[in-house]
Amino acid sequence: MKKLFTAAALLLLPFSSAFSIDFNVGARVDYPLDYNVYTFLDGEIGEHVSYSFANHWVSKDTKSLYQNTWRAWDVNWCDWANITLTFGGFSLTAGKDMMLTGLNEEQPNDIDNYELYCSAFWNSLQIYQWGAKAAYDFEAAHTRFEVQFTSSPFDEKPFEQNGTLSFGLSGEYGFYHPCLTTNFIRFDNSDYSEEGITTRNTYCILTLGNLFTVNDDLSLYLDWAFRPNAPITTGNHLIFGTDWRFHDHFGLKVKGGYEWSKGIVEDILGIDGKNWFAGAILQWYPLKSDDLRIHAAGGYNKLFENNYFTVGITYNLCISDLFKK
Repeated sequence: MKKLFTAAALLLLPFSSAFSIDFNVGARVDYPLDYNVYTFLDGEIGEHVSYSFANHWVSKDTKSLYQNTWRAWDVNWCDWANITLTFGGFSLTAGKDMMLTGLNEEQPNDIDNYELYCSAFWNSLQIYQWGAKAAYDFEAAHTRFEVQFTSSPFDEKPFEQNGTLSFGLSGEYGFYHPCLTTNFIRFDNSDYSEEGITTRNTYCILTLGNLFTVNDDLSLYLDWAFRPNAPITTGNHLIFGTDWRFHDHFGLKVKGGYEWSKGIVEDILGIDGKNWFAGAILQWYPLKSDDLRIHAAGGYNKLFENNYFTVGITYNLCISDLFKK
């Protein structure tokens, strides 16, 4: 029997060094009552293949997560699920992923974001979509170019009628990290045609994210999004934020924004003329690690016509680490 186990171990040895897995379970509870449970699975298979999965299993409206399973316009239990092939500077990703966007407020995982703390753009546009992406890293220039084709967030089901073509250009130049993206989203314009409104059936979004890293503990960003879609709706979004880890156990996030739109029909993102929001989040990490976080957040968001104050707790358990010890 001992020889059998030794032989099995020798057979698996080449694969164990080539296969890696990082499995995390994240849970968050807020008051007023809200709760969410996520899992995150990331890793590599060999030298050229990596994978990433994020699932939202439980929420205050858990039923809708599963009812929306094959819907493109709303969130569901699968945030993303993709595999990436990498060869040198070139990479190809297939599966469900985030649509290319330069907005820095879209970058944190949903478990680390706060609905009332975010813009109408974040709250109204479903950016997790199925598709594929090709990218090339120009290492010498610290620049990355990406092109992506995904389902449209304006469809009922993925690729039911339309799709989205996106381009992205980003870089890291010392303390300055810009990201420029353009999205061309196809949508059904028949409703407008019936009302006698002549319009294109492609919805365009241009975003420019500007991230400034002062040091490892302090970063700031200023983002701009432009939707040149007259005569339906022309919209602008200006969003600023800062993330400051001012102590080993404490952090502060501050964010605000101003959004405005005009058009002859209702804005697809729900902005009634003008929207503004501002808020702050104080975070306390009582442990040596960042696995446990206690937070208090407050502010105002005109989109919801609401002042808000919430306290909560988030815990991350790295399951894969339990088997490494």
